[in-house]
Amino acid sequence: MNSATGVTRVRGASVGAVSGSFSLAAHAAASSEAPSEGAITLLLAMSAGLGALVATLSKRHRSLRDSSTALVGALVLGQALGHLTLSVASDHHHGPSLTPTMLGAHAAAVLAIAVVIRYAEQGYRVAANTLARIVPRLVAPGPIAGPARRFDTDYRDDIIARLLVAPTLRTRAPPALA
Repeated sequence: MNSATGVTRVRGASVGAVSGSFSLAAHAAASSEAPSEGAITLLLAMSAGLGALVATLSKRHRSLRDSSTALVGALVLGQALGHLTLSVASDHHHGPSLTPTMLGAHAAAVLAIAVVIRYAEQGYRVAANTLARIVPRLVAPGPIAGPARRFDTDYRDDIIARLLVAPTLRTRAPPALA
């Protein structure tokens, strides 16, 4: 796996996990009830699908992988889909109530998360490149010390015949039908 593939996986997993966890936390903070198991299951499926979509698009299009704007857009989409999923799938419905305070909190969260994900991607690149240089040196085979051992490979037909006749090494046949 090259570094670019790993970075796309880091981005996709991060966007999916953050979208789901922040949607769940915001929903729990806004309402006194916990979401139902079905709503949480749908949220997990949405988060996994969004993460896979982001990773796939980032892998296929280098411009999306290197773009912070695409990352912010994916995070905004993830929060919107998470809110919609929990609102529709929950037993109780609350209005959209898009207050300026809530929009500001979402915008600040998206920007902060985008910065953290970009640093995580850079950290992954550095760690992967460092390990790619170190690991082959650590596991490289060393020189063989001393002469090679000689193994006795003489053929002895009397041992082979005794093994074939021995009762413990016979194969078991299917039971006889009477």
